[in-house]
Amino acid sequence: MKRILATALLALISVQANAKCADRYYYYEAKPTVLQIKKWNIYQDLTLQNSKEIQDIIMLNNICTNTKNYRHNSVVYINYIVDANAWQKIKNPLYKNLTIKFPNGIFGDGTMRQVDINEVHQKNRMNYFQFQTEYKSGSSISSVTVYIVRKGVDEMYTPKLHFSKYQHLQRDGYFYTEFKN
Repeated sequence: MKRILATALLALISVQANAKCADRYYYYEAKPTVLQIKKWNIYQDLTLQNSKEIQDIIMLNNICTNTKNYRHNSVVYINYIVDANAWQKIKNPLYKNLTIKFPNGIFGDGTMRQVDINEVHQKNRMNYFQFQTEYKSGSSISSVTVYIVRKGVDEMYTPKLHFSKYQHLQRDGYFYTEFKN
């Protein structure tokens, strides 16, 4: 009986350790505001920088250690959810497609990110995303992939979609955490 309990306890600890640094899926509801550039307008999102999602990515990057000599300590997928009709509401848009500017260095790489909608990419979630970067802090590096999702129009990048894409996950199992509000 003690052996069975010890095995169950070790299995539970192992699952929790894997879950702590497993792939993360975020579903962030965008809160963009209008940024005026000369006589044109574009959206910017200043709330993402201090969001619970970014704070969780920072925490995840700091607690996950790279025990298998992979390049990344953790892997993060962000579904950046926007109002499908947001672009029609803006006056004098700078670009013809929905475009959102993120604050400089939001993902710890010091660069300015500007994402936009490309219909071909939106329809093929398996192969396309808006951008991919790395969140770096000391020797810890996390991979961050961002998808713009127009509410009610685009497919979200979910664990089920990711799992169906990679055969080795189906063979070895797949640990992930979904981070929803």
